Amino acid sequence: MRMGFRLRLAIGFLTRIPVGNLLASDEEFARSLAFFPIVGALLGIALAAVASILESQLSPGIVAGLLLAFSALLTGGLHLDGLADVFDGLGGGRGDAERMLNIMRDSRIGSHGAVALIVCLLVKFAALSELIAAKEFLLLGMAPMAARALIVPTILVVPYVRQEGLGSSFQRCASHRDLLPAALCLLCAIVLGGFAAAIAVASAALMYLAVSALLVSKLRGLTGDGYGTLIELGELAFLVALTWG
Repeated sequence: MRMGFRLRLAIGFLTRIPVGNLLASDEEFARSLAFFPIVGALLGIALAAVASILESQLSPGIVAGLLLAFSALLTGGLHLDGLADVFDGLGGGRGDAERMLNIMRDSRIGSHGAVALIVCLLVKFAALSELIAAKEFLLLGMAPMAARALIVPTILVVPYVRQEGLGSSFQRCASHRDLLPAALCLLCAIVLGGFAAAIAVASAALMYLAVSALLVSKLRGLTGDGYGTLIELGELAFLVALTWG
């Protein structure tokens, strides 16, 4: 019963799929972290299914564009918003951590955030187009899962900057036991996807390390927007790695 409730919490947090009005303590919400990779897997299955259905009817570029729109619809653009906020903060903060954090709280998108969004979506579009043309639907569908699996150890290890916010609940209440589902999901991806999936997972992990190090050096830790940025750039690195060679 508690596992089902926590899965619904994770779905409600990471997507716009209706799961009902759920009331949960900070500890219960934090324990939903273990189900983030499962939610990613469900998103990946949905995207792979849509791609396989539309591939024979439309050009790879059109299908790639529809997949990006479908993904944004399912997630509500949550992580894209975080990406834009982080790059606005980094670009406009002039090296001052408090100024960066204040800019990131602003709901408006500035020029730095807009450029980051455009570049991210363009590169994702190009990578998706190649994978759809090659009919690599299984590998394509692994990207959302891998990105959300890698966020689990990141949340547990990297400091959270703000004293308030959802991220602070994870830092206080999440457990290292929550790493097991993430590790199993990544292992399954490597077993099913072979060498290509292993390289893609490694590339996404390197992206996580690099971006986390950058944000820690600039902000002294991560925020909720930082988590969203990592998920978006982790997906991007995973997809781009699949197109190598």
